Amino acid sequence: MPNMDRIYTIIVTYNAMQWIARSLRSCEQPERVIVVDNNSSDTTTSFIKETFPQVILLPQQENLGFGAANNIGIAYALAQGASHVFLMNQDVYIEPHTISNLLAVQEQRPSFGVVSPIHLNGSGEALDAMFGSYAMANSALFVAALRKASEVKKIYKVPFVNAAAWLVSKACLETVGGFDPYFFHYGEDENYCQRLKYHGFEIGISPTAFVQHDRPQQIKRKKKLFSDRYFHAYKKLMGLKYANVNNPLAPNFLASEKRKIKQRILKERLKLNAVGVKGYQKQLQLLMDIEKGIVDSWNTNREQGPHYLNT
Repeated sequence: MPNMDRIYTIIVTYNAMQWIARSLRSCEQPERVIVVDNNSSDTTTSFIKETFPQVILLPQQENLGFGAANNIGIAYALAQGASHVFLMNQDVYIEPHTISNLLAVQEQRPSFGVVSPIHLNGSGEALDAMFGSYAMANSALFVAALRKASEVKKIYKVPFVNAAAWLVSKACLETVGGFDPYFFHYGEDENYCQRLKYHGFEIGISPTAFVQHDRPQQIKRKKKLFSDRYFHAYKKLMGLKYANVNNPLAPNFLASEKRKIKQRILKERLKLNAVGVKGYQKQLQLLMDIEKGIVDSWNTNREQGPHYLNT
């Protein structure tokens, strides 16, 4: 059995009462669980203090977002001598021996900076819908076969797996760093996978480890043009596209992106569409506002080092 004494589990919470009791009970070593709470307005923090006093609770005074809050937990774990961290969402439940199975695989294959278990749905009967969308079409049949299989590969290399359940090695964190704070919520894991690849690490899924992700099982909805969700998604898209460290010229194409939006504004003016003009003007302003952050992200993340973890 691998040595679990230097593994810390990190959970970022925000109004987590619906899941947190079951989530923490699924953790086999609660004394090495770090909860970073993003200023919950419910009773999450008081419940953890009273019911799980052995858990390390790091309450924040504001909602820092998923990535920045994880960075606080990661920095704390590394300061305690962690060799690996297991990042899990507040609505994730760990099945027995999952972390030890992941650790055994990662110790044998250290080139895998991130190793993830199979993500099941909340009942554990099929794959989580989003995980299944890039893992396997017939998820119920796939999971049934996998649980009964006597022989499977120890790890499957993938270009991306969402960060609902990641085992990350210290070597990876010291080389790639933490999550980029440009991404407040959503996209931080995709950006991390881009950076991980650039710095020579791999991403893998272990079929011998399982978690249950207790969230609505639906694929992403279409975003209404110029809605808040539309602009949030646009900011994420621009970061993933133009801060991608694997593209040596990525930031240079920001100018062409601005030209495209200006052309759209002109077309909307010619059509006398005031709503379209206003919407694309807002999009152009957003792009100009985030341009420096994108360029800074690209420059920072091409260098090796524990970026964003010196909190």
